[in-house]
Amino acid sequence: MDNHSQDDTRDTEPERIEVFDKTPELAAAILDTVDALLVILDRKGRIVSFNHVCRRVTGYENEEVLGKPLWDTLVVPEEIPAVKRVFGDLRAGRFPSRHVNYWKTKAGTLRTIAWANSAVCGKDGRVKLVVGTGIDITERVAAEEALRRSEKLYRTTIDALPIGVVSVDRDLRVLFVNEIVRQWSLQAGRDEDPVGRKEPEAFPFLLPRIEEEYRQVLDTGLPLVSEERHQLGDRAAVFEVRKIPVLEEGRIVRIITLLEDITERKAIEEAMRSASRLEATATLAGGIAHDFNNLMTGVLGNAQLLAAAFEGNAEARAQIETIARAAERAGELAQLLVAYARGGKYQPRVISLNDVVGDTLALQEHSFPPRIAIERRLAPDLWNVEADPVQMHQVLMNLCINACEAIEGNGRVTIRTSNVALRPEDVAHGGFLKPGRHVCLAVEDTGRGMDPPTLARVFEPFYTTKTQGRGLGLAAVYGIVKNHGGCLNVKSAPGKGSVFETYFPAADAPRTVLRKRAEGDIPAGDETILFIDDEAAIVEIGRRALERLGYRVLAATTGERALEIVRTFEGPIHAAILDVGMPGLGGAALLPMLREARPGMRIMICSGYEPEEAAGELKNRGADAFLQKPFRIEQLGRTLREALDG
Repeated sequence: MDNHSQDDTRDTEPERIEVFDKTPELAAAILDTVDALLVILDRKGRIVSFNHVCRRVTGYENEEVLGKPLWDTLVVPEEIPAVKRVFGDLRAGRFPSRHVNYWKTKAGTLRTIAWANSAVCGKDGRVKLVVGTGIDITERVAAEEALRRSEKLYRTTIDALPIGVVSVDRDLRVLFVNEIVRQWSLQAGRDEDPVGRKEPEAFPFLLPRIEEEYRQVLDTGLPLVSEERHQLGDRAAVFEVRKIPVLEEGRIVRIITLLEDITERKAIEEAMRSASRLEATATLAGGIAHDFNNLMTGVLGNAQLLAAAFEGNAEARAQIETIARAAERAGELAQLLVAYARGGKYQPRVISLNDVVGDTLALQEHSFPPRIAIERRLAPDLWNVEADPVQMHQVLMNLCINACEAIEGNGRVTIRTSNVALRPEDVAHGGFLKPGRHVCLAVEDTGRGMDPPTLARVFEPFYTTKTQGRGLGLAAVYGIVKNHGGCLNVKSAPGKGSVFETYFPAADAPRTVLRKRAEGDIPAGDETILFIDDEAAIVEIGRRALERLGYRVLAATTGERALEIVRTFEGPIHAAILDVGMPGLGGAALLPMLREARPGMRIMICSGYEPEEAAGELKNRGADAFLQKPFRIEQLGRTLREALDG
């Protein structure tokens, strides 16, 4: 039976081929039942069958392709060698085979066809026909290419984001990270690829509770937002972290984490809060200075009036003069307090840095910890510099505060001034200084010192090694020194303390005299003066002092009363002395009313605030003179006389 079956097979095989040869209509009908491209080639590569799918895809009819070599009609020129090689392999009996190539349609467009090829052999075993079955994958290839482009665009976009993106599965295994996360990992000392690792292993610099937070998202299905601090190398970074669950068919399959580095934003917010606190402090300092200077005006004025009663007693007058000078000194310290709080534009003057040291320590020394000794080593013949005294006070104050904070136990801060003549070779290696005369102001501490990485960043804004610090003090010092044409040099080593040296060009001009006491006779007068101040004691001192100088004095302790006097007094009023800090109707509001009521009346303003702030705007509005509190009687007399005669 087996032999019979084999004989039947051998007998019927040629009949099948012969049927195809003798009944092409039958063959075409069979081929057209296949829902795929089906093309049959003879041994020379000529098309002998071309089914309906081939005709639909290419637009060619049978009569246009049958009998023609495949590569002469349908194959694009650049692929002809490759197609001929495949055909040669099939004709040599190496089949089946698969390949993909383009077919060119009658309309000139290209279609991408995926082929599975085989062959039909004759009785002699030689390949008689080559059969190719193909699927048109043009749309699929286009969709895959579009997907690849979309994924590339997506990855490029994600990598360009300034925020970190991490995707993890339910087991917290990292599926994807963008470029900035890789950079953060490198900064944290991790150069391994985090993809494929569990997040706590991939990012050990993250907080220990990171796994707990992921579990919370998995359990609740809700996004989680937190603020976290991470150490990236030598940089402490603050991140806003958002963990967002991704659901498929109601089940969390992964979690997307977005990390935004908000370190700079937090520093700016802190700086704004600091500025707000500073503004409030400035307002408070201004009020304190005004009230304090009113008190000192009373002390100084009464001291001078008292001195007049001891005309022949030199010892008593000397003691009274000591009281007067103490009141003046207190007023200067009050002005320094306001200047510290308010800051402002540079107003350079020719000053001595020895005076800066004295004034700063007079205001600040009692705030230093008692465990720290403050030592002064000031050059007696120190050259002058041209600088803003308020900014110099700030430089020294910040350096002293920094020095004290660097000392953990008992220690010493030494403040030195010296004259330095720099030669060309001293400044040949760069820096801001030029050869010539300079003044050095140095602050040395016996604190913990700094290592080279800390020293390299010590003047960066917002950089600080202190837990509660804001990192602004030394940056401000650097800016002030540089803006004054100076240079700042730092020497430090761990365990050996630090020395901050500031160098400023020496000035050839003599020091600017900020307050010069009048000498000789006080100019007198007989004009009528309106003295306006909310402090009755100051009004009384002013009245008595001016009456001694020959003036007729009208007094008012409120703006309303002053306005009533200027409107109802029948005689001339030659000048008004107005305190700008009065409550209610006073200062800026009262001045134009006085000017309107008495256009020819001279107006002198006085205040316990900073002179530039108190006088500037009111002088622009028509004030004729300014007098700073506390004042001496001779200053009052001379300033008034100048206003009347001006």
